[in-house]
Amino acid sequence: MPRSLKTVVLAYVLTAWSLPANAQLLILSSSELISGADVSSFQLTHGGTRVVYRGDLIADGVFELFSTSTSAGAPQLKLSTGALVNGDVFSDFQLTADGSRVVYRGDLATDGLSELYGATTQIPGSQVALNSPPLPETDVFSDYQITPTGRVVYRSDLAAKGVTAFYGASLSVNGSQVGLAFSSLPEADVLNYQLTPDGNRVVYRGNLVTDGVSELYSASTTSNGTQINLISTTLAGADVSDYQITPNGSRVIYRGDLVTDNQFAIYSSSTDASGTQINLSSTTLPGADISDFQVTPNGSRVIYRGDLVVDGVSALYSASSTASGTQIGLSTTDLTGAEVIDFQLTPDGSRVVYQGDLTTGNQFDLYSASTTASGTQVKLNNALSGPDDWIGDIQISADGKSLVYLVGTTTDPLDETKFVGKELF
Repeated sequence: MPRSLKTVVLAYVLTAWSLPANAQLLILSSSELISGADVSSFQLTHGGTRVVYRGDLIADGVFELFSTSTSAGAPQLKLSTGALVNGDVFSDFQLTADGSRVVYRGDLATDGLSELYGATTQIPGSQVALNSPPLPETDVFSDYQITPTGRVVYRSDLAAKGVTAFYGASLSVNGSQVGLAFSSLPEADVLNYQLTPDGNRVVYRGNLVTDGVSELYSASTTSNGTQINLISTTLAGADVSDYQITPNGSRVIYRGDLVTDNQFAIYSSSTDASGTQINLSSTTLPGADISDFQVTPNGSRVIYRGDLVVDGVSALYSASSTASGTQIGLSTTDLTGAEVIDFQLTPDGSRVVYQGDLTTGNQFDLYSASTTASGTQVKLNNALSGPDDWIGDIQISADGKSLVYLVGTTTDPLDETKFVGKELF
């Protein structure tokens, strides 16, 4: 078929993993309305009783949002509405957990201007606008999220072109937008955000006080004007670089150069109270740095990697997520320049598996240690044949008691693609 011809795409449903000979497939989308109609993307509700899909099923090249039951004979419902002739629903739509509502972006009112909408998946024409009227050439961004409490949070430059702010809205009420982040800084931006597991609060990073200085904030997802600053620093140019909310949502762990410029440490704060910052990591080494971290699944501890004792020697550490001065060293080595290069936690967080050249220089073996006690490091792999051998594709079992990994031999220790052979252990 020539590439210039448009392929007709239909949505089908299978009601079993294998079909008997007399079974029939159900055609769910009415794409026969126009020649060349396409369903471009679709999502099933959690229970599988309905499907929501995007397609140009009525006007060629104009993508709208539809819904139907996955049962035979169910009508196709058009959910989206727009005054703009060529307005489109974008492909990044999201369903609520119960599948009763859908949230989607589109330029349905003004060509090229992205706004946020919601609709009931079982009621045609039930669309509501979730954001307030925007300024020309502004947009709602694609990283919006639906909260477990039935709201949506989103970043947008709706109030000032090129200045990113943060908002929340009800999924079912037209124009219910409230501003979650606020700033008087002309060049302020909200850079990214994370929701607490219950969806009641949001933690976000932005330069809302000083241009070019990224700090960490928290706000209620339902109320305007509740923003609080979670970090404390007097250092000019200090930054929070990355962060993670604990599984229970009570605290946030973050990495930043808040005391010494370009020297990154690990901190912890309450997600709903300012002035609670504590430093989890400790070092007296000039130029010491923490490169990355992970929070254990129960949120009680933080595992991090850095050169905190010997300059240029990256080791693995653990600390309580709620108390300072609890840092312990997990990895051990007597080699100059040794480093831990990566690590992963067991599913219960009781142990950490990591690679490092801790026994032989430039030979990266596989190790394990308890996350709560120092001096427990054990080497997991058999002796490698030489520095050209490497370990990769490590997978830990669901119970955390065993793991499988590949060992490969390469003709170039700096290029694992030039391998001679691999074995599974």
